[in-house]
Amino acid sequence: MVIRGYMSGHAAREYKAGKRMLCGVPMPEGMKENDAFPEPIITPATKAEMGDHDEDISKDDILKRGIVSEEDYTVLEDYTRKLFKRGSEIAASRG
Repeated sequence: MVIRGYMSGHAAREYKAGKRMLCGVPMPEGMKENDAFPEPIITPATKAEMGDHDEDISKDDILKRGIVSEEDYTVLEDYTRKLFKRGSEIAASRG
């Protein structure tokens, strides 16, 4: 799971290319690089072989391919959001 709080990196490159969906998740119109997302977005990816780039995958594709169950996906999504929130709190407290 990848969670993004800001329009940067891969998300920014895709956005600049005109895409408004990343891993099945809509990205708002009118954003600029490094803008904060209204809410952090989860953009899953599959792990590639050594030296290759990871590949984007949507929640729907994960469930259709049976990579994890919907119940497990929900748990992973919850953990991802909680870890991101806690990490953001720690970073903010340290300036």
